[in-house]
Order: sequence, then structure tokens, then C-alpha cells
Amino acid sequence: RLGTEYGTITLDPDVLQVKVNGTALDYEAITVVGENLTSVTQYKGYTVPFADYTLSAEFDLKEGENLIELTMMPNELGFKDEPMLSSVGPGVDCIKVRSESALTWESMWEDNKLSAGLE
Repeated sequence: RLGTEYGTITLDPDVLQVKVNGTALDYEAITVVGENLTSVTQYKGYTVPFADYTLSAEFDLKEGENLIELTMMPNELGFKDEPMLSSVGPGVDCIKVRSESALTWESMWEDNKLSAGLE
């Protein structure tokens, strides 16, 4: 689930690198719809809704732990007049993985609540 407060942005492997267990995935471009802000002064804070976007790529999971990494690469999706915000990316709410196997995961929520200022 993705959202963007930097306007509508298009992501592909050159902009958003997605790795599973160290292997970069090749996927078709996806367009994340956001408000079309033209300047950082129009920023309204954390009010952008998240939506599901499908990144179509097949990958192998191994038995035991698997690592999914999302890395924003340098880009020009943001505001050209704001050097600190010229390279931007979407907010990530969660990752959904479809599999024919039974998957489990270990929540890091309890470990991260304090550092997120939620406790």
C-alpha cells in the first residue's frame, strides 16, 4: 500500500529498487496517484490516503526468514526548486505478498512503537 504527498509519481526499477533476499526484482512501472502539488509550500502534512498498487514480479521465498528491501534511488520526482525535496518517493503503509505457500511473519510493532513516538 502506497501513498504520496508529492503529487502523482511513476515508479520503476530505476526509481524504486525492490529486492527479495538480495535479488533485485524487475517489474513494470506503476503510477502512484497523489495530490498534484507544485511547491513544498502546498504540503498539507500526513493526510494522503494509501491505496493498493500491484507490483507484478515473481520471486522465490526460502524456508525460514526472508528479507524484502525497498530502496528509493536518486530521482527528480519531487520539487525542482527545493534541492532537499527533489528526490522523493512514496510512503509505504504495508507490503502484501501473495503465495501458494503458508506464510507467517513476526511483527516488529511492539519494538518500534516507542521510536515512532506512539507510546
